[in-house]
Amino acid sequence: MRIGFRNLVPAVVTALLLVSAVGGDAFAAKLSGNIIHGGGGHGMYHVFVVRLSVEAPVVGTDILTSAGRWEVANVPNGTYFVVAYRDVNGNFIPSRGEPIGYFGETLPERITVSGADVGNLDVKLITPNIAAELRGRVNYGGTQRGRIWIVPHVTPQMTLLNTRGTPWTMTAPGEFQVFVFQDDTYYVTAYMDVNGNLIHDPGEPIGTSDAVHVQVTPGVSYFNVDIALQANSTPVEGRTWGEIKSLYDH
Repeated sequence: MRIGFRNLVPAVVTALLLVSAVGGDAFAAKLSGNIIHGGGGHGMYHVFVVRLSVEAPVVGTDILTSAGRWEVANVPNGTYFVVAYRDVNGNFIPSRGEPIGYFGETLPERITVSGADVGNLDVKLITPNIAAELRGRVNYGGTQRGRIWIVPHVTPQMTLLNTRGTPWTMTAPGEFQVFVFQDDTYYVTAYMDVNGNLIHDPGEPIGTSDAVHVQVTPGVSYFNVDIALQANSTPVEGRTWGEIKSLYDH
C-alpha cells in the first residue's frame, strides 16, 4: 500500500546533495522500483528522488506502509539518485539503527531521465550494525543567513580528503548529530553557506569543534560537540548556478 506524500525531509539526502546533478527540461517521467527489506519491525518507508539544487533538492517522494513497489511521477529530464529509509522511531529523519539504502550496488548510482519512464530502480535496505554518534549545537550571533552544513573530519582543518562519516544540514543554528564508523580522533566543522554554492568561501561564518577521541561501539554517543560560527569582514563572493554545476561535469 502506498500513500501520496510530498513533504521535504532534507536530512535523508544531505550526503547525496554533494554529488548529484541538476535536472534539465520540463519533460515529466515516472520513476519506479521496489523497496526490498526482509526485516520485521514497524515504521513507514520513505523514498526520495533527489538532485543537486539549493532551493529544491527533492524532486519527488513516496511513502509506503510496507516494503514493496514505489513510484514518483513528474520527474523532469535530468540526472538523479534514489534513497530510502524506514522511519522506525517516527521522527521523520533517518536515525541510527534504522534501515536505509539507495539505488546502486556498491555506491549510489546515477539515474538519467531522457524522454522516457525509468523502472526497476530497486532499493535494498540494510541496518548499519555500528556507528558512533557525535551530538552538539551550532551557535551564531551574526547577521548573515544561509544553510548550515556540519561535517566530521579527522584532522584539525577540514578538507575534501579528510572528511568522514555522515554530514548534517539545517537552515538555522541549533542542535545536530553526525555519525562516524571508525575509531579515530574527530573534529566537526560547521559553516554557513551564504552564497548557496554548497562549499565554504572566504567571508562565510565557520567554526570547528574541539577534538573528540572516538571509540566506536554499538550505541555510543559523544555529547557537547559544540561549534561557534565565526565570521570575518571579507565580502562573500557570489556564485552562479552554472559555475557550480560545472564542478560536477568532469
